[in-house]
Amino acid sequence: MFKLILTDLDDTLIPYVFQRRSVASPRSIAAIDSALEQGIHFGPVSGRIPGSMSWMFDGHDECCQTGAFVNGQVIRVDGKVVKTVAFDTDVLRQLWLWLDKADAGCFLTIFDLSEETKPAVVTSQPERVMKSGSCNWGEFRRVVSELGEGPYVKANLQCACERPQMEQVRDALSVAFPQLSFVFPSNVAPIIDITPANWDKGSAVRFIAEYLGISLDEVVVFGDSDNDLAMIDSVPNSVAVANASPTVAEHATWHIGPSSEYSVASAIEQIAGWAQGGKKPDFLA
Repeated sequence: MFKLILTDLDDTLIPYVFQRRSVASPRSIAAIDSALEQGIHFGPVSGRIPGSMSWMFDGHDECCQTGAFVNGQVIRVDGKVVKTVAFDTDVLRQLWLWLDKADAGCFLTIFDLSEETKPAVVTSQPERVMKSGSCNWGEFRRVVSELGEGPYVKANLQCACERPQMEQVRDALSVAFPQLSFVFPSNVAPIIDITPANWDKGSAVRFIAEYLGISLDEVVVFGDSDNDLAMIDSVPNSVAVANASPTVAEHATWHIGPSSEYSVASAIEQIAGWAQGGKKPDFLA
């Protein structure tokens, strides 16, 4: 029987639509509430910031009282932040300068965890941002020419180039900055997520389970993209949606339908029913 359900959001629990605020469906929220009523902990494990959670769950804050945000760099359990992992600001500054020199169409972006301030694109050459033709920089982001002292917890690369070039940038940065990890949070979004090399979604899953006194075989996780891989590998009961990347699909223990069919909501419904004395979830067959 599962005691902890953890899931990625974009393109896993929630079908992802670029540049639009996609929220959890009423069915997903009802399924989560059913699991919570059975005493099962539920939480998102997302690259998104904590400030995004309320609108992503359409104001149902009970759905995100436990979870790991910013790819595990902020962990909350029962409404309390219990761990935060910040970046080394000097390393981020070196990364920003590398990107400016390379002119590869990818820009370091720093986020406010509360979502009260627009994300800041950091570059000494703002004209490159404006010429990049990328998505509504002025509407969704601001451009700054200097990185402050920090500390910073959420950072990623906003990319104005095609996927093959994004992959080249990711690979080059992985060699140049071994202190950091560079992963794709989505199979379609023009974003490269950045995390400290020694901390990821898998680290967060193990931390939450230990904090709650739950064994890893009592945890089930759901994911789709490369930044979910560490989470998928962290527990015996890992589940990939049908639209998952080939690597995630290969590593996952179990498989369900696509995000677009709200397959994670269906799986959570089955888990809650199992806790009530019903049959074992179909996806575990």
